[in-house]
Amino acid sequence: MRIILFPIALVVGAALVACGGGGSDESSAGTGGDPVVVGPQQYPGGFWEGTSGTGSAQRSFFGYIDPGSSGTGGDFLFARLYAGTNGYDSVYGAGSATGSSFIGSDVNYYSGRDDKFVSGLTLRGAVSSAPGSTRPTRIVGNYGDPKGTAASTNAIVPFDIRYGALNAVPAQLPSLQGTYRSIGTFGAVWRLDIDAEGRLVGTYSGCTLTGNVQTRSATSAAYGVSLTLTGDQGICPRTGTSQTGVIALQYDAAGARSGIWLLSRNATGPSNVLALNGIIDPGAVPSPSLTQQDGQGNWVGKVGPVGSAQDITAAVLPDGSYFLYRKVGSGYDALYGTLAVSAGGGTVNSIDGVYFQNQSAQYNSGVALTGSVVTNTSFTGKYFDPSSGNTLTEFTVAPDPAYPYVTSLSAAPFNLSGTYRSVGPAFGGGLLTLTVDAALGTIVGDSSDGCTVTGNFSKYGSDPNRNAFTVDRLTYAGAACPKRETPPQSGVASGRFESGGGQAQGLRILAAAGNAAGTRATTVFVGSRIPTQPPPAPPATPPAQ
Repeated sequence: MRIILFPIALVVGAALVACGGGGSDESSAGTGGDPVVVGPQQYPGGFWEGTSGTGSAQRSFFGYIDPGSSGTGGDFLFARLYAGTNGYDSVYGAGSATGSSFIGSDVNYYSGRDDKFVSGLTLRGAVSSAPGSTRPTRIVGNYGDPKGTAASTNAIVPFDIRYGALNAVPAQLPSLQGTYRSIGTFGAVWRLDIDAEGRLVGTYSGCTLTGNVQTRSATSAAYGVSLTLTGDQGICPRTGTSQTGVIALQYDAAGARSGIWLLSRNATGPSNVLALNGIIDPGAVPSPSLTQQDGQGNWVGKVGPVGSAQDITAAVLPDGSYFLYRKVGSGYDALYGTLAVSAGGGTVNSIDGVYFQNQSAQYNSGVALTGSVVTNTSFTGKYFDPSSGNTLTEFTVAPDPAYPYVTSLSAAPFNLSGTYRSVGPAFGGGLLTLTVDAALGTIVGDSSDGCTVTGNFSKYGSDPNRNAFTVDRLTYAGAACPKRETPPQSGVASGRFESGGGQAQGLRILAAAGNAAGTRATTVFVGSRIPTQPPPAPPATPPAQ
């Protein structure tokens, strides 16, 4: 099933059918002379749940009616489970209540089984409440048959819904924090990751979702959500589109969070809908820190599921620039971008990541990452890995003892001057030798595949005890050099030390570049220092004869 998104506009109109009212027009509900029911003014805003259809075609029916500015109605969207999978059709439009009559206009139906839309339907219902109460408890009505889709029954479709128990818990962003995923094997596969500040990243049928969640009012149980879809056009046909809608938390009998509903539709452009109902993964997101944290440092750890995790290394600079890499084949996959750290906490987020796949030399932009940092202690997170179909991939790293980020003031300053050679076939299948002259601020070298390398080298910032050096204008040249047409790169260098500081025994350079023409380049150099050879001893003087 392809991805369907839509802006959530729900409006409900005026007259309403009596319970079970029929009509002769099969394309719209209640147009065959149903009586208009006018009673006490009803205010139907909130979440509703029940059933639609009859007999063997009866299905669960869940949705949200926006209260609008006057409380009598606004945009609405209902999700109808279809048989055989965990997917949902959608009924959405606009409407309001006049007295106890609720009427929707310009109602749309999306059939997920065959990816078809029907517009111009109507929806009518009778709203009732308990005696003496202003809160509605039930809506009974019908909507038009979605002709021409797999959901068509050639008859008006009745529904019976009750004011949902989900309305009882007011929305609070910290309560929403967690990871949520689709239920079962069949239907669309998706996953959402939401932090305590309402930042959302996720994946749905080949698309990456990024967005924000906000509470709507102090008493509403609905969270407002806005989403953007990105991804390769071949597997994410709606890439670049945006949606708005609502989220509802689900709770079990003990009052613990158990799942989530997300209902959204396209804000602009062609009709698109998301109706997601899933469960929560317990403990998948670490609790946010209550004090300001700092993610800068050199980190090392593991990425991927337990049992098949791989080594991963990361560097984060004071300006938020980050670079993660892991060994793949004869080189390295890399992910780099900019992290935003939450004010007064340790939640991190990035939506501008660029992923380099070493084995295919392919770049993917717009990669989302979210996580949590504790200063000088831990960095955990998740990102969408383009090399594995945008699977949400988890990593956990700790400070890297081999590449210490800072030393005490009593330690010797970092000295990276020297000549280094990449360890093993780690540079795209070839070897690279670089000489750093910290006093001159230069990098020169050559590779086994015919490249000459030049660049600038300087201290990052003014702190002599920070193991971070700026690399600039890293350029590859040579008639046979496969990187000779790539733009000059910039990045960061760090030294590997046997003790806290002094002369580096290894050098790491992480650099990247891109230009207006769309050409990109990446360097991951991990090398060991080549000891300086002493000059040869002069020949011995022969003894006097």
